Formats: sequence, C-alpha cells, structure tokens
Amino acid sequence: VDLPATLRLGPKAVVGGDVTTVGGEAVIDPAATIRGKVDTAVVVWPEVEWGVGWPMGNWSGWWALGALSATGLRLSLVLVVSLLLTVLVPGWIRSMGVRASSAFSSGLLGAAAEILFIPVLIALVVTLVISIVGIPLLGAIPLALALGALAWTGGFAAVAVCLGARLRGSSIATSSSLVSDLLIGFVAITGLTIVAHVISLGPGWMTPVGWMTRAAGLAIEYVGWTIGLGAALSGRFVRSNGMPPLPVQSTTF
Repeated sequence: VDLPATLRLGPKAVVGGDVTTVGGEAVIDPAATIRGKVDTAVVVWPEVEWGVGWPMGNWSGWWALGALSATGLRLSLVLVVSLLLTVLVPGWIRSMGVRASSAFSSGLLGAAAEILFIPVLIALVVTLVISIVGIPLLGAIPLALALGALAWTGGFAAVAVCLGARLRGSSIATSSSLVSDLLIGFVAITGLTIVAHVISLGPGWMTPVGWMTRAAGLAIEYVGWTIGLGAALSGRFVRSNGMPPLPVQSTTF
C-alpha cells in the first residue's frame, strides 16, 4: 500500500470503534455510523541531505569528490613514476634539471612543442597512410607516444627536483639528495591544486577565492609541465655548451 493513503467510508459503513488515519486523509460520508472518535495523524518525513557542504541530490558534491579522487590518483601516479626515474636514472634527471633551470628557454621550447604536437602527429599519420611502405609503422605510434609521455614525466620530475633544490638553498648540479628535492618540489608545484579541490568539496568553490585557487593551481602545474617538456626536448635538439661533467651524487634522503 502506498503511503499516504485515503480512507473512504460510504453512507452504509458502520464502525464500532474509533477511526484513525496516519499520514493520510479520511473521507467519511455523513450517513456513516461511527461509534467512536475520528483521529487523523500527520506524518512529517525528514529531508536528508548527503554530502560535504553541498546536497548530494544535485550531484555537485559527488562531482567535486570525483574530481578530487581523479586528481589524487593522477598526481599519485606521476609521483610514483617520478620517484622511480629519479632513483633509477638520476643522471638523466639531473641533466634535464640543469636545462630546466633556464626556465624561459625551456618553457618557450615546451610551449612550441605543445602547439605543434597535434599538427605534426596528424601530418605524420597522413604521410604513413599515403605511403604504402609506412603503413606498418602506424603500429609504432602508440609506443612512441608512451615513450614521449615517459620522457615528459621525467622532465616534470626534473623541474620538481630543480625547484626543491632551490627551496633548500642548493642547486640541482650539486645536490646530493635528489629524492628529497623531488618531494619538496612536487608538493610546491601540485599543493595548490590539491587545496583547490578540497575547497571545491564545500560551497567555497563558487566564491572568487575558490575560482582563483583552482586557476592558480592549474597555471602552476601547466608551467611546470611545459618547462619539463622543453627540458626533455632540449637534450635532443640543443647541443652541450661544454659544461663539465657533473659529479656523481647520491639520490637517497
């Protein structure tokens, strides 16, 4: 029976006791016989809101929680890969970090690569499709993209190491604790992004402070990734200027 229901008593109805309705309406014909009293109870259903700061009924809270979870997963994956590269190939990370210290040139090269990436990729695919001999090489494009993503992550790790070393008052060329520098720099680059997503769990994301925090966090991350891409590419396209080899340093804490 669906609630609330309506009780209807016709003119021939005979009730030997009381008539009570809970949450519904009683429609009683005046000719009906009721020997007791008539009571009508009203039921108030509570309105339950789910979520942190916002009712989950309008999906705002779920969207903010999902965005925070996705960002946390993405940054965790980047951090794990960056740590592995820093431990396994510290010389490569250090050399890219030295190039990343020239933020303007590396950033300019990285921005140019970001702009030209899609046109160059499309031109490459079209060229391989047109040339019958190049069609088998299309299968190598996903592998090349994966290796490029790995190199880009290494460049981002180098930027974090370079920034961490500077925050510790050192330089990446002489630092003996690349892992510590990586952790410090990584938090400095991505910390504002995490704070922005935490703010989005409450109503504060609609305020100017919430929007400015999110925009600033994305901008800092974008600059770090762009400089890292330029540092990774400059190792291929920019020849060494005769800088002496860097001393071998430990990558432990």
